[in-house]
Amino acid sequence: MVSLFFQSVILLCVLKNALCFDCNMVHVEGEERGAVTLLQSDVRTIYKLTVYTGNKWQEIFQSGKMTNYGKDRYKGRLSISNSRDVTMTNLRMRDAGTYKAITVEYDMVLIECYQLKVTRRAP
Repeated sequence: MVSLFFQSVILLCVLKNALCFDCNMVHVEGEERGAVTLLQSDVRTIYKLTVYTGNKWQEIFQSGKMTNYGKDRYKGRLSISNSRDVTMTNLRMRDAGTYKAITVEYDMVLIECYQLKVTRRAP
């Protein structure tokens, strides 16, 4: 019963913030072939991480596991340690875009949006 309630709350939050238009957008910038940390927390647990691409949200990580899409797109360049910290290494230009993390902190569900900008590395 608690699980069903939790899933309903998450669904309502996701629907409310589906496109991250009313989220506080965190701007993150990295250099091509460099690394960035999108999320770092001691108390929040990542429930879901998505990226907006191809006019839809693609799931990268959900419920403690990397999705097939995440494995194919990032090929080991995205590390999510202890379901808390998200680090992307060996950045590529196509990694730029909007990312959304649904996290849980104690009994609160939080939605955080990140706008990743990747700049070309000088030759």
